[in-house]
Amino acid sequence: MYYTYCHQTADTGKIFYIGKGIDRRYKRSVSRNPYWHNIVNKYGFNAKILAYWDTEKEALDHEKLLISCFKDMGYKLANLTNGGESGSGYVMPESEKLKRRNFKHTIETKEKISKSSKNFWKNLPVIDRSYITEEYKSKKRKISLKIGSKPPIHFGKNHPMAKKIKCIETKQIFNTLIDAKKWINEHNFSRMKIKSLDTHSLIKACKNKKMTYKHHWEYV
Repeated sequence: MYYTYCHQTADTGKIFYIGKGIDRRYKRSVSRNPYWHNIVNKYGFNAKILAYWDTEKEALDHEKLLISCFKDMGYKLANLTNGGESGSGYVMPESEKLKRRNFKHTIETKEKISKSSKNFWKNLPVIDRSYITEEYKSKKRKISLKIGSKPPIHFGKNHPMAKKIKCIETKQIFNTLIDAKKWINEHNFSRMKIKSLDTHSLIKACKNKKMTYKHHWEYV
C-alpha cells in the first residue's frame, strides 16, 4: 500500500521533507539529496506516515498538494521538486547540469584545498624506516632476480641472468643469444645481418620450440 510521509527534525519536530513511498521507504536515508543530508547531519530526523492510499497516483497527488501547502506556509523543504513524480525520482534540469559542468573553484578555494591536503599528510604518523638496512636491500635484490620477469637471454655469458639456448637440428648449445646470432650470421641463414639487440624472433622460437632462421630452438 502506498502512503505519504514527512520527515521532521529530531530537536524541534519541524517538518523539512515530504515524500511518497511503500514498505519502509519513509525510514530510509539512502537515495536522499545533499540538502536532506545536510539537515539530518545537523539535527537528526524522525519519520511519520501521514496517509495511506490505494493507488500510486493518489499518493503522488497528495504528496504534490502537501509540498505546495507547506511551501505556501513558509516551510523550507528539502524537496528538490514540487512532487508528483513517479518512481523515476528527481531529474536534474539542463540548466543545472550546465552550471555544474562549467563550475570552477576560485583561487581562494583551491588554496584552502591545497593547504588542507598538505596538513593531512603532515599530520600522518612518521613511518619507521629503520628496518631498511643494507642487508635488507641486498636480500630484496636477490629476491627480485629470482621472481622477476623471465630473464632476457641477450646478456653476456658471465651475467647471472643469462640463459643457454640450443639448436635442435644441430644439437649445438650456445651460452648466450649473442653467440647464437653470431653463428647464424656466419652461416648466412638470414638475408640480413641480425641486429645486436634483435632478440624477439629467437626468444619466441625458444619459448615455443618453433622454427626461425631455418632451425628450431629451445632453452636449455
